[in-house]
Amino acid sequence: MLNEVLYLITELEATVDEDGFKTGEDRQELKVFGKIKSTTYAEFYEAMRAGDKATDVFVINEIDYNMAIVTKNGKRIKPSLIRHENVTYRIKRKFKKASGNDRYVELTCEEVE
Repeated sequence: MLNEVLYLITELEATVDEDGFKTGEDRQELKVFGKIKSTTYAEFYEAMRAGDKATDVFVINEIDYNMAIVTKNGKRIKPSLIRHENVTYRIKRKFKKASGNDRYVELTCEEVE
């Protein structure tokens, strides 16, 4: 059951001042419902071997994920972050799954420090 409130965050572009210094980021957030799974041992150790960390897996509806994709200047920008209970996670891997007529996306993430 998808009963956890999550925010898919799509980072659009950084804003800079006249001197070229980064002053902020333009982001789009989409509130979705999902569920949280722990990473499996295989995912955790495979990520560790690759120099990454896999801390959590979020499962959301594929339609919700597609709604968070932004097209800007002809380029599709996919969500790169998830926020859940004031903790931000970076999306490391996306995996599509189907269950009956429902289509889901599993997002393997690492917590942003």
